[in-house]
Amino acid sequence: MKIKYTMRYIAVVCAVVTISCMPVLVFAQAGSVSSTISITGSERVAAGDTLPVNIQLLNFGTPGENVDVSLNFVVRNELQEIVLNRTETVAVQTTASFTRYFQIPKSLNPGHYVLNLDVNYRNQKFPAIAEQRFIVERQFLGYGISKWYPAVPFGLVPFVYIFLKRRRREKYQSVADRDYSHVPEQDRTNYEIIHDIVNLLHYHVGDKKIREIAAHIPGLILNQSNSHVQKIDGSMERIISQLIHEYETIMGKRVNIISQPSFKKKRVQTH
Repeated sequence: MKIKYTMRYIAVVCAVVTISCMPVLVFAQAGSVSSTISITGSERVAAGDTLPVNIQLLNFGTPGENVDVSLNFVVRNELQEIVLNRTETVAVQTTASFTRYFQIPKSLNPGHYVLNLDVNYRNQKFPAIAEQRFIVERQFLGYGISKWYPAVPFGLVPFVYIFLKRRRREKYQSVADRDYSHVPEQDRTNYEIIHDIVNLLHYHVGDKKIREIAAHIPGLILNQSNSHVQKIDGSMERIISQLIHEYETIMGKRVNIISQPSFKKKRVQTH
């Protein structure tokens, strides 16, 4: 059996539209015309920015002749309302590659939107349509919110560094203030106990009040910042008792010297 193939006029136009990646393909066959459309897009764009659309048109059927291709771009919101529309016609002989920029209005509300592309050309019986969803987001300092996400860890580095440095300084400062290695060993414990009580009272009354309290206690001498015990002359029990008594007299309330203040609590400097 002899089979004879007869090739009639077939015009094939392939349109490729690219915004970024992840293609969405729509195939439409209409007799002598076939089209393949690929739309890829960035999922996020800020209001006021431009949305780039890269288009490539290929004419496989009649490479020696021009084929007029109509491109209709439509952007719809979640209510299916048209917020952006553009139509143009291009002539394709073999290939045509170009980029179109869509200005996203600044007044556009943040939310989900859909970009539809409708490609039409000669002898087409069924439309070839593709769509790409994207998100319009808010701006911060001229950039979309999502563009700031990669910079967040780097932006936090200085604050983390300052925080850790301050905590380290407070830790070593606390250790340094509590250093009574110059005091004879038999008296060192007394100095450290009174030191802890004095610093505890600092968190309740501040520097001015602790200076006033210490001034009423014979035998207790503090340094200029009232945070370090310079000298103890007399009974430790008497000094502790007078510290508590003077605090309650000046402040009019009792103090709990058992529980230690949290390091997160800000120390009172003045009162």
